[in-house]
Amino acid sequence: MSELPDNNVDEARRVLGQAMDELQTARHLAGSSEYPGRIACFLAHLAAEKAIKALLTFRELPYRRIHDLVELVRLLPSDDQYDFAEVDLESLNRWSLDGRYPDVHIDASAETTVLVLEAAEYIVTSTTTTIREDNPYG
Repeated sequence: MSELPDNNVDEARRVLGQAMDELQTARHLAGSSEYPGRIACFLAHLAAEKAIKALLTFRELPYRRIHDLVELVRLLPSDDQYDFAEVDLESLNRWSLDGRYPDVHIDASAETTVLVLEAAEYIVTSTTTTIREDNPYG
């Protein structure tokens, strides 16, 4: 288990900021024909992963260093899990490995890239809203 920081709100915001940066980069890469879609999908998965970890930190819930979004969401309280019920976490999980260690025949189609980015966007936005609403001090 990881240790929690002294100030979970600040740490959650820091990690969420990284998630937003990675999502923005994923969007940028997805909009260019110069880069394989798998790279944008990998970064979208990373953004979703960091957003969920930010929420775990905000809730003061320790977690192991894993990349499986399904397992990370299971660590959240049921109300928070419900927020992610409509997201196909497994479709995002695929890109944790396929985006990092690609088979020469694997890439993301434009349609797949859009769907993966939308799922990551939902997770990052939902997490941002939850942290803002549940923290009356900023």
